[in-house]
Amino acid sequence: MFKNTVEFVKRATIDAVPAKIKNFKDEQSQKGLKYYWYMFLHDERIGEVFDMFAYYGGNKDTAKQKMSRLMKDSRSHLSDNVLEMIAKNMNLSVSELLWGNEENWKKLLPSLFYLIIFESISSSDFKTIREQQLKSNMLEVLKESVLFLSELAKKEIGAALSDGIVAFDIFDKNLFKVISRLYQNEVEEKFYRLFKEFFIEKILFEKIR
Repeated sequence: MFKNTVEFVKRATIDAVPAKIKNFKDEQSQKGLKYYWYMFLHDERIGEVFDMFAYYGGNKDTAKQKMSRLMKDSRSHLSDNVLEMIAKNMNLSVSELLWGNEENWKKLLPSLFYLIIFESISSSDFKTIREQQLKSNMLEVLKESVLFLSELAKKEIGAALSDGIVAFDIFDKNLFKVISRLYQNEVEEKFYRLFKEFFIEKILFEKIR
């Protein structure tokens, strides 16, 4: 995985988890149910919900503190075990918690596809001066033509987005045609299957953490 692609995946998945947790808690309140923060970290392998020791860290207070830290910084506190517990207590699979429904995450594929093209060029070994100039020109065109790439590195975007997804527009119409040709139906289907296998079904959380 490439650096920017990994960052994009983190923003679309891990960074979006706190908002999903808060929405779930609010929904329970609207139903007239009291859902405490520590209940997200109930471990069914230890005991029932009413057992104060059946939570992350062995008690409700530790679980509550963990949730408080996680809501402020999900990247540092969302481990595999914690992610699994939260998903189970929200009646979701881990992939559903991270990615949501397919219609939500499938729209990310063109962005990821674009990033891989950009970073493939970036990491390619151009030896001659002419090749290096060509590489520089290609990257410059891509940078100027796609709003998404230039904005990706800005932390404000991650905080401002409600769903953790960065949209992008290709301003250069010729470049748009080129990427559209590359991202044709057959390529899209192959890329979709590969992406689904490695990120949705296998949930390679350690790979993107």
